Formats: sequence, structure tokens, C-alpha cells
Amino acid sequence: MNIEFGQYKNKSVQWVLLNDPNYLYWLFNQPYPPAKILNEAKKLNKVFNEIPFVEKCNGIGCNNTATRCSVMPGNYAQLYWWCPDCNASEIAVGRIDEVKYISTYREAVDFNKLQCGGTKHGYQTILKLFLKAKGLSVAKFNKLCIEPAQIQPLPSEPSCSLSEFFQ
Repeated sequence: MNIEFGQYKNKSVQWVLLNDPNYLYWLFNQPYPPAKILNEAKKLNKVFNEIPFVEKCNGIGCNNTATRCSVMPGNYAQLYWWCPDCNASEIAVGRIDEVKYISTYREAVDFNKLQCGGTKHGYQTILKLFLKAKGLSVAKFNKLCIEPAQIQPLPSEPSCSLSEFFQ
């Protein structure tokens, strides 16, 4: 579905979701947010979160699949991946008390917005790294958005809705 107005006229909702989530924040805080775009964004958020990670845990000697990553405030380009049994203290990545763990679209966007200045480049980088850790390219994500039945979610994978995300 394409946006039919404004600065992203003729861009798909998934393109905006991956490239400028701030625009969606702004759009959904308008007095009359467009319901079709809101519903599409909710669907895309669900698709993004239901795709399981394929990246291996960075824990020492661990071969489990990651379920989250750690990141330091101000550094969205270097993510370390962890399973539920391991954490950043194993490899002493920076100051442990400043490490943030993120596993969902909302957490990734919020981290960039609150800790890294909310730059478009920050959003693009962290979200593309998330897709890569899920074994996807942007093109494959876009295809899954059209054909979501192909997703194989992990049973324990938490999912947040964009209605929570945009409040």
C-alpha cells in the first residue's frame, strides 16, 4: 500500500516503516490519522516482530539462536546478539549498566529515538541490521509483507502492536 499524500507520496508504508518511523509517529498523532495506513502499519509491525532471528548468540561457547541484541546508547551500528541464557557481561561490551537489550521493532525505534537522536540513518541502520539477523533483506521483508503466511514465528516470540507503539 502506498501513501498518497505528503512528503512520502507514492512510497509504500513498509518503505516508511523501515526508513523514517518518525513520519509515522507524526502521522498517527494527527487529529484524523488515516485508518488504512494505520492498519497497514500495524500489520507490518506484526510481520516484522513474528519473523524469528536466525543470528547465532554471541555468548562464549553458545550455539543457540539469538532472541535479542544488546546495544550501547549512541551506537546503533554495533549490535551483539544474545539468546535468553547469555548477556553482554560475557564479553564486557562497554559499560554493562548502559547496555540496552532490544528484540522488537518498537524497541529498536525507541532506542534510536531516545538514545541516538532519532536520525533517519540510525533508523535505517538498526532496522536493516534487525532484518539481517532475521535472515532477510529489505526486498525479502517487503515480499513477506505481501505474503505473510510464509512466516514461521517462534512460539515464545513477544509481539507488540503499533497501536501501543504510536500512543
